[in-house]
Amino acid sequence: MILASVLLAFLFGCTRIETEYVDVEKDAPVTPLASYNFDNKSYSVHTLIYSENEEYLEFLIAREPVAPFTSYMVLCIMKDHLGKKIDFSDYSLMNRIDYMVIFEDTKHYYPSEYAPKNGNMTIKKSGKGYSIDFDAKYIDGKPISFKYDGEFAKAED
Repeated sequence: MILASVLLAFLFGCTRIETEYVDVEKDAPVTPLASYNFDNKSYSVHTLIYSENEEYLEFLIAREPVAPFTSYMVLCIMKDHLGKKIDFSDYSLMNRIDYMVIFEDTKHYYPSEYAPKNGNMTIKKSGKGYSIDFDAKYIDGKPISFKYDGEFAKAED
């Protein structure tokens, strides 16, 4: 009886499963809009969104083409500093008041409370939209950078 059960289990365990291939239509762009570097690796960017209020500009740079975003960075700057170089080691500038940087991916999270240790960021208006030059290093030594000059989609209110 036990032998029959084992043989039956063996026969059913060895049956071939046919793979079903399904064509999927992609609504999102496949070609990246830009790229950023983190920890000496380059990652593609498929979402570039900006929003603003009376005092601040905020930029969302994400790897995924649609939300929810699991790999992204947020760069925020007070409008008074637009066009000026922000030096992260300059203690006269205050994190979360003059600027803010957030980075997250599936293995790392640097909230706004943890500003980069050193480096700089320049955000300015350009003929194409905005120009961002961001190059920094976190306290754990991991470098992060993003350079882009072009259009950003405006966030929906």
